Amino acid sequence: MLIYDKIRWEREKTIPFFLDPIKAYLDKKELSCFVLPYGNITHEVYKDLLRKSRSMIFLCEHETQGIAYQEALASNVPIIAWDHGWWTDPVWPAFSENPIPATSVPNFSKECGEKFKMISDFPKTFDKFWANLNSYEPRAYIEKDVSFKVSADLYTKYYFSI
Repeated sequence: MLIYDKIRWEREKTIPFFLDPIKAYLDKKELSCFVLPYGNITHEVYKDLLRKSRSMIFLCEHETQGIAYQEALASNVPIIAWDHGWWTDPVWPAFSENPIPATSVPNFSKECGEKFKMISDFPKTFDKFWANLNSYEPRAYIEKDVSFKVSADLYTKYYFSI
């Protein structure tokens, strides 16, 4: 199990409440894991880790593109993602009086894996994810919905609508 740790905001508070319980849960299930901290990794090392992984846990508050998790999906690695649903960047109050909706996995479907919102949801969601691990088809999703052709067609559609 590869754990992609891209927790950025309030790490000191978040790690004990998210990453540590997840590692403890995997240990209780007797599943090995490797925590990959965000940054300072080469593409070759990441690709090698994906080849060695049956699945990935993606821990990030929100993403605009999500290239790293999409690369995992393209490598046919199913993902269970923390997706709490709002923008947690500390500057958000400058843009809105209310929390701003956001996602950690902007290109994702049931073909890719599962999502959980709160750490209390993790055990139930993980058990469902693990029981269905061989039924996910993340690469098929990428080929169908996030391919270069689909992305280029979408870009062209919006560009020429201006």
